[in-house]
Amino acid sequence: MKKFVFIWEHTDGYTYSCRTITPFECDDLDGFILKSVQNVKDSDYGTEVLGHYIEKNDVENLFHSFYDLDKWFELNKIISI
Repeated sequence: MKKFVFIWEHTDGYTYSCRTITPFECDDLDGFILKSVQNVKDSDYGTEVLGHYIEKNDVENLFHSFYDLDKWFELNKIISI
């Protein structure tokens, strides 16, 4: 099992914005992403992915929301002096 991070940002477009970071493990990230996208597309309005409700009109954002844990860490670490 490999370690990944799912980052989802939700906003109402005006007053509310929330970023959630969800670590998870899976063997095949590409397969997981494609299955998640298909589940959202097959739903009437949206469905849950890793505990987050994804609306049908946000489905394309899923492709840009998954990161390898090590790569995500390197991009986001703070270097102390």
